[in-house]
Order: sequence, then C-alpha cells, then structure tokens
Amino acid sequence: MPHNRPNTMVENVPTLAELRSHRYVKRAKDSDSGITHGRFWEQTGIIHESGCKEECGKRCVRNRQHTLRISVSFAQALRSKPGPKGRRSSRVPGPTPDESYVQPGQRANGLPHQLRRQLCLLFSMPNDRIQRMLEEDMAYKPEKGKVAVGVVMPNLDKAMQELYRWLVKANPDLRFHPALKRRWAPAVCRLMEMHWRIQHPK
Repeated sequence: MPHNRPNTMVENVPTLAELRSHRYVKRAKDSDSGITHGRFWEQTGIIHESGCKEECGKRCVRNRQHTLRISVSFAQALRSKPGPKGRRSSRVPGPTPDESYVQPGQRANGLPHQLRRQLCLLFSMPNDRIQRMLEEDMAYKPEKGKVAVGVVMPNLDKAMQELYRWLVKANPDLRFHPALKRRWAPAVCRLMEMHWRIQHPK
C-alpha cells in the first residue's frame, strides 16, 4: 500500500522554544561554543511526526529553501574563517549506537552550512542577551552590499515573531531598531551580523 504523502507537504515552522530544544541544538565536543546545529536545521527529507509510521499527517513537515541576503563582509568573514566549512561526518548520533545512522547525500558544507550554525548560535542565546545586543547598538546601520545565499532550513517566521514580541515588551524602543524593521529573513541576517561582530571584534 502506498504511503500517504501529500504533494504539498507542510512547511517546517518551529517555535522559539523548539529552536532551543535538543532537536535543533546538539552538544559538540569539537566546537568552541560547545554546541552545533542538529539535523532538523538542514534535513531535506520529510521530518516525520513521532509515531506516524510514514502515514504522514499535518504534523509531518519539510524544510524548504530560503534566500538569506547577508552582507558582503559577513560572507567574506565566514569564508575566511579557519577550520572546516562543513560537517566532519555524515553519521548522525542517536540515543544509542543502534539508533545512530549515516545521513545519505553529500555532507553539508559552505556558506549554507555555516549560516545554519550561526542561526543556531543566535537562537541559543537567551532573549535578554539578544535584547542587550540590540540596545548596545541602537544606531546600527546595515551594510549596503549583499550576497544572496540559498539555504534549506526551517521557516523562522513564528520564532522571530515570538522573539520580537518579547523584545518589544521588554523595551518598547526596540520596535524601531533598524535590525527589526523588516520580515524574518532580513531580520535574522542583521541579528547574525551583529552577533558575529561581538564574537569577532576587529
């Protein structure tokens, strides 16, 4: 019997809490930050609801490609960052050795992989830390030159709306912050760039 897989799969739109859960954030011994992004950030196949047995319903979702327009200097900084620019292994660790598996296809690499990592680091920050980052640079001006990068990833609209509402409630002046004036994709790009500048001061 064929599996019930609708032609139009529901897009993966996680909440802010979900982005901070173990499904999206993994511990990494070989990372300076101690964390890395989980496969739900980059999975191209169907993300099945637990127990669906591939009889997909509305809670089975799929990541889609989104275009992130990052500044030229941020793109150059990521490309020039020392160390590997992709996953070291295609093996995905599970709770037990029997539940680990090798992910098919080419290992994620390049700017898309690096941007998923930066997004993971950004959303792993507590809300109040993001608030302070914005408050300390209220006169922030985005750079004009941009590089468009196609990234298979979750839709961050819901998470950004939740974060925005929290920030504005904590400090109403943040409603007018230049980094938060546009929709979720430009907003996360500006937040990543601000976070990068703090992590890597000149």
